[in-house]
Amino acid sequence: MQTNGVIKSGIEALLEFVYPSNCLNCNEYIEQPGELICPKCWDKIYYTDDIYCVGCKSAIPANLICSKCKIENSLPLITLGHFASPLGEIIKQFKYRGFIKMSPILVNRILDIHAIIIKKIKADLIVPIPLHSYRLKSRGFNQAEILADNISMKTGIEVNKNSLRKIRNTRDQKLLDHNERIKNVKDAYKVFDEDLRDKKIILVDDVITTGATLNEARKEIIKAEGKVVLAIVIATAGSIY
Repeated sequence: MQTNGVIKSGIEALLEFVYPSNCLNCNEYIEQPGELICPKCWDKIYYTDDIYCVGCKSAIPANLICSKCKIENSLPLITLGHFASPLGEIIKQFKYRGFIKMSPILVNRILDIHAIIIKKIKADLIVPIPLHSYRLKSRGFNQAEILADNISMKTGIEVNKNSLRKIRNTRDQKLLDHNERIKNVKDAYKVFDEDLRDKKIILVDDVITTGATLNEARKEIIKAEGKVVLAIVIATAGSIY
């Protein structure tokens, strides 16, 4: 097993020598071996240390209590930045073109900004937003699960990938307007065991636009007597966040 790892590392090093790295976003040559995005593109991202309320879309203070929503309706959200170039293109490379090596890089950057908040909430579990089995088979991986695994490795918080499941294959959310998105994911998720009961949970996804998916997943977790204390996404899309 160890020999195979050495061989694999040798092959990767050889490929990087023969085929120099180019930025996945702008295609410029990257001097640092193994990097996927160049420093200039990283510098162009508008990072945010704001905390948002998924329910009303307002920025909320560090105490994580939204002044507009009741405590039971408030769900704090942290993110790396807005789904605009180059962050949007970086996520597309990760999500649709299978560059899963982007996940630990994105997670490291979001934790650099929001590590204090994540530590403060003292969560028991990380739950990634699940894909329907048909979509999972088509794509080959669930990007939210990969992000959740990387967050877990950095924070030590356990990941639960089995309790929350998507039971209905929905239309692609990015093709729908606000009201259609809400209808599209209604009753699409279900919790199948008691493993989330009395647990403080972090929900993880790649992008949020209207919050419909996170709100629907949260509703099912509440039914299972779990408590969602935070949502983590890599980017916010649309004009509401």
